[in-house]
Amino acid sequence: MVQRIMSASKTTLKDALHEQGLTHLNVRTHGSHLVIYSEEDGGRENRARLTRFNPQTYELSRWTHRGEWEAPPFSGTIAEMLTLITEQFPLSLAKTSQAILYVGHGSRVNEGNEQFEVFIDHVKKNYDKKIIQEVAYIELVSPTILEGIELCIEQGATKIAVVPVLLLSASHAKVDIPRELERAKEVYPEVTFSYGRPFGIEDDVIDVAVDRLTDVGLSALGENHQEREDCTVLVVGRGSSDGKQPSDVAKIARLIYEKIACNNVETCFLAATTPTVEQGLAKVEKLEASHVYVLPYLLFTGVLMEELAEMLGEREGKTGTKYTLCDFLGSDDGLSGVLARRTEETLKREGNV
Repeated sequence: MVQRIMSASKTTLKDALHEQGLTHLNVRTHGSHLVIYSEEDGGRENRARLTRFNPQTYELSRWTHRGEWEAPPFSGTIAEMLTLITEQFPLSLAKTSQAILYVGHGSRVNEGNEQFEVFIDHVKKNYDKKIIQEVAYIELVSPTILEGIELCIEQGATKIAVVPVLLLSASHAKVDIPRELERAKEVYPEVTFSYGRPFGIEDDVIDVAVDRLTDVGLSALGENHQEREDCTVLVVGRGSSDGKQPSDVAKIARLIYEKIACNNVETCFLAATTPTVEQGLAKVEKLEASHVYVLPYLLFTGVLMEELAEMLGEREGKTGTKYTLCDFLGSDDGLSGVLARRTEETLKREGNV
């Protein structure tokens, strides 16, 4: 008797879903449960569940990104529960739609934000228009991370791959972005989030850094390892209170030294840690370096880049050291391959938040 009731209820529910255009959904019975699920791209995914208490009353549960059932305090007939979920929790039944949210740092200098968006456009072209793609910023400008997530969801996103467009892993990547994603999960429990990783220490990032040095006249080391020039490269990192970033920048400096024809590479930071830029400049002057190539290890221009240029301008002609300021790393599409790899990685990390 119960099996016949559940079988009839299953057919009724499936027909009602398909009448509303939700043809990607199917229904199966499991004991006293009617489980609504989708079958897309060869995979099956639970969406919602109606649990039978008596022939007329069912309790609603939703499948969450955590892989568990969540039961809002609602019960009623099949028709009432279907109306409730389609009106109040539409994402639970929506066709799976993938979004990518590219998260940049954000700058008070609008040119830097524009450079970020142009850079992202190089990678956006890799994806079909069916994939929603938006940008967001950690601080200083809009849209914020939560606003970017809202933009994706407003366009129907049920899965969001969040890609941190950052050179190195520090507090922004480890703390700030994950904190915002935790908030988003509370607001949108039916949305699946995946989170990627910064660029890190990659060969093609180092190659772009070397290109910035050769662009201003410093020679790269050839296969025959020609003689090194009597000059210094000063690698200037953004800086972070995270202890790992200074060690990463030191590794980067060593890798640059192995590819460029200079006899010394030093490091310093624009903020939050030491040695500061002032200390870095004082050191190379104390070492009586005749020519220093200053390499800002930054993705785009901004206040920090402007401050660095100002510091060097103030020293011009006042010391025995000549300074040459290189361009920032994201001044062309040289890093777009790294971003493309990080984006693909994030898309494959489904539900890792």
